[in-house]
Amino acid sequence: MISAVLKRDGRLVSFDRGKIDAAILKAFDAVGEDATPVSELAEKVAVRLEERGGIVGVEEIQDVVEHALIDSGFADVAKAYILYREKRSEIRRAKIFFGVRDELKLSVNAVKVLEKRYLLKDDSGGVIESPSQMFFRVAEAVDSNRGHASEFYEVMKNLQFLPNSPTLMNAGAPLGQLSACFTGEQPIVTSTGIKEIKEIKIGDMVLTASGKFAPVVKTMQRHAKGRYAINITKLPNNTLSVTGEHPILALREGKPAWVKVKDLKKMDYVAISYPKEIKDVEKTEVIDFLSDERFTVLGGFVHRKNIDVRLRCGKISKQVKPIKNEIKVDCHFLRLLGYYASEGDIDRKDSLRFTFSENEIFYAKDVMSIAKDKFGLSSKIEKSDHGRWINIRFHSIILSQFFESLMGKGFNKKYVPDWILKLPKEKQIGFIIGSFRGDSTLFMNKNVHNARLVMCNYNLVYAVWAMLIRAGMVPNLYCEKIPKLGTTTPYACTIKSSESKDLMEEIYRCPIKDPTQLSMQRKMEKVIDGSVFLPIKEIEYVEEDATVYNFEVEGEHTYVANCVSVHNCFVLPVNDSLESIFTAVKQMSIIQQSGGGTGFSFSHLRPRGDTVRSTHGVASGPVSFIRVFDTATDVIKQGGKRRGANMAVMHASHPDIIEFITAKAKGVFTNFNFSVAVDDAFMKALEHGGEYALINPRNREVVRSVDAESLWNLIAEKAWECGDPGLIFIDEINRHNPTPELGEIESSNPCGEVPLLPYESCNLGSINLSKLVRNEEVNWDLLSELVTTGVRFLDFVIDVNRFPLQRIAQATRGNRKIGLGVMGFADMLVQLHTPYDSSEALKLVEQMMKYISKIAGEASMELAEKYGDYPNIDKSVHHVGRRNATLTTIAPTGSLSIIANCSSGIEPIFAISFVRNILEGARLVEVNPYFKQIAKQRGFYTPILMNKIAKTGSVANMKDVPYDVQEVFKTAMDITTSAHVKMQAAFQKYTDNSVSKTINLPPDAGISDVKQAHIMAFKLKCKGITVFRYGCKDEQVLYLGVPEVPDNTEYAGRYTCDDCVY
Repeated sequence: MISAVLKRDGRLVSFDRGKIDAAILKAFDAVGEDATPVSELAEKVAVRLEERGGIVGVEEIQDVVEHALIDSGFADVAKAYILYREKRSEIRRAKIFFGVRDELKLSVNAVKVLEKRYLLKDDSGGVIESPSQMFFRVAEAVDSNRGHASEFYEVMKNLQFLPNSPTLMNAGAPLGQLSACFTGEQPIVTSTGIKEIKEIKIGDMVLTASGKFAPVVKTMQRHAKGRYAINITKLPNNTLSVTGEHPILALREGKPAWVKVKDLKKMDYVAISYPKEIKDVEKTEVIDFLSDERFTVLGGFVHRKNIDVRLRCGKISKQVKPIKNEIKVDCHFLRLLGYYASEGDIDRKDSLRFTFSENEIFYAKDVMSIAKDKFGLSSKIEKSDHGRWINIRFHSIILSQFFESLMGKGFNKKYVPDWILKLPKEKQIGFIIGSFRGDSTLFMNKNVHNARLVMCNYNLVYAVWAMLIRAGMVPNLYCEKIPKLGTTTPYACTIKSSESKDLMEEIYRCPIKDPTQLSMQRKMEKVIDGSVFLPIKEIEYVEEDATVYNFEVEGEHTYVANCVSVHNCFVLPVNDSLESIFTAVKQMSIIQQSGGGTGFSFSHLRPRGDTVRSTHGVASGPVSFIRVFDTATDVIKQGGKRRGANMAVMHASHPDIIEFITAKAKGVFTNFNFSVAVDDAFMKALEHGGEYALINPRNREVVRSVDAESLWNLIAEKAWECGDPGLIFIDEINRHNPTPELGEIESSNPCGEVPLLPYESCNLGSINLSKLVRNEEVNWDLLSELVTTGVRFLDFVIDVNRFPLQRIAQATRGNRKIGLGVMGFADMLVQLHTPYDSSEALKLVEQMMKYISKIAGEASMELAEKYGDYPNIDKSVHHVGRRNATLTTIAPTGSLSIIANCSSGIEPIFAISFVRNILEGARLVEVNPYFKQIAKQRGFYTPILMNKIAKTGSVANMKDVPYDVQEVFKTAMDITTSAHVKMQAAFQKYTDNSVSKTINLPPDAGISDVKQAHIMAFKLKCKGITVFRYGCKDEQVLYLGVPEVPDNTEYAGRYTCDDCVY
């Protein structure tokens, strides 16, 4: 009697006679034999095994089956069974080779991709988790103790829903970047504001211990074991993270000395540095801050010139009010700048606006008075329609550009230039007063008046802190918690009446209580030889491997980190360890480190040959800069997993558009997809046979005009020749921009399915439609459940994601865009016996996407009820009750479809049967499982037919395959151009973002076919289009008509976008 079966992994399981029946039946099916003898043969096998008794191994059972088939005269069936065993053995060998335990029994392709890109590895590169453990890791991390982890795990484990690559790679892993990697958080004081140490590059001017700025001459990094975490009184928590051997300026026996960190202890005093250099500026001129050549100075005033004097009266515009050019730099002017830092902004109409509460009318009048005196401009107080607020608005494009050039714009993007930080303290007091009046509160603490300035901009708060120290005070500088509905970290600076009573009375124009004797004695700082020293509050050694960063400063060899004077290195977690990146493409490098892709609009760069005023030279043009990005991407592996992907977009009106269109035809820029952004004006010129203006983005002047049709023909010619450029219909995209007040969309992610504002990130996931067919019908209830789960999952990702850059975090959390999509669409159609290019398929798409959009909207509303609307909803086209600005996207799902073993995205089947190399020359004929199933059911399956199909990938016009089966199993190149575009348009109709789909053309397609696709896409309101003619590139994902697929084409059999990080 058989006591147990020994599995290959060492487990003991009970003997199951039914599995022997199933194995023999598969062998009979493989050769089309009558299956009647199966039960009798299985009984013979069982009897022989029972005779052996005890524990039998799986291989032993299979040997008995093989001999039983041969002994019973079923030689062909035995051969099929032997081949089956060899194939399963090859698959197991492959999985062992990759070092992956696969309890989910995924395909070899899936395991290979998981091993290469997704599964966690140890320091030696060995895989340390199984696919099931990866899904559990991701589910736990994304859920973050909100009670949905098992729900997330089940849909991923069952391959019903999968998130995009960065989430699978990093959720719950040390790196933790889910749409894209990390920069160093150690702040360094530079002449242009606070920078993280990892951002520092050669030539940056950094603050030194002496209070002067000096250039960086060398940057360094190395691996270190262990670090010290130091908190210093009156400074932000986690003030320093530094290795033990490096010196900090501290007090020793009452005198300043450089002391190694490991020798410091709690309550030791360390030096606080701030800009001490004094360089007065008596006056400045507005014109020096205006880069636009349309402005000029006449009679002491800045005027705007008329663009076309033939159409207007005179050379000077009468519509733009002039302002005074020469500005006296005094405390009043600085006070106005302080008001702008805290309460000023530049709106979309190029007007300068200040906002105060209705009880701050004195401050408003103060702004008006200074502006009248300095610039000769008048304004009036406007009451807000909502809330108790008042506004002052200066409708002056000149003044707006002056302030933007001087201090930037946007609450978290403004800065204080270094020349203002060097002004005498008597003038800087004005800036302090203006800033505190705009964004501070007055309160009592231990019977002492305190004033707290709070801004979501560390650069501005630090600048005020530095000015206060220069004025003789030592304020507190710290980071506050992000409010519940906030997206940006607030920073605060606090002063006390014990050291600033007169200043506080001038700020608030009210009596300030005299400080108590106790508060006067409670000072924590020490002043030695003009330097300020503060005590260490906490110091702790952390046993953690880290990459430490250092740079050398000309002259002093010191610099200032988080206000502390130091010599050498700071630490970052070892999991954020880019060894070498190009500083010019730092942000791209950081994003791509963890599997993120990047999209760029190069439309704003001045064209080749244009003047560069600062150097009196000429510009090299956008394409030369794209080359730098491309070269950098070549050497950056995303999280050590794969090379990065980029999208380059250029507007059709750019003067360098022809160079851009033809750039990829030369076989370069292999890390970029190229797209031309065409607007309605271009399409109208094309329709009417007109010309289209090319405009210099620097000054908005027309450089020349080109024939629209000629440009259109060139785009089609190059797309036919090499697959690039694609087209983006930019006006159609912006007509559906959910947050138009935040700006226009100009670019997208690398594969084009997610149009994004600057610094937004795509957060994608896809439902596997091949899992939704039950009894040849769509399981709509299961689809509803998966949509709800998918929306919840993707929304949670935003909360747990640690973004690579603060600006990305702000933009992504502000709009909370998600992109729930689908994959396995072609597999679904096959199971429904519906041809891809049929009207029935189009109707199903519209019905399905409308349903998905409806359920996703309801899920987003439920999340909004629980967690709140997305923060920027008041700047959107939506009303209350939305958690996410966008909900749906159709992504290409290249890698995900391999893991899920389904067709890619919404693409048709690429090939029915193909030959794949696995390892060391071993070859497997792989067949679409649905085709194989139908072929066996219908009785036309033979190994000879499968090999025949493998040579072309298609069953078109094969007499051995019934016509109705040929229709259902049409491959990508069997489908007409118009059918491809109609399918894309059908999906786009109910998709918030965009649709990634390739319009596949056969090798003999002409340029006219490309132009047909482009025109159809525009007329059917697609947001973009990509056309690919088979064979137009030297290297592509899958090759047809060859006896075997090359070793390195890991994606054979799935039409995927190899550049896509999704």
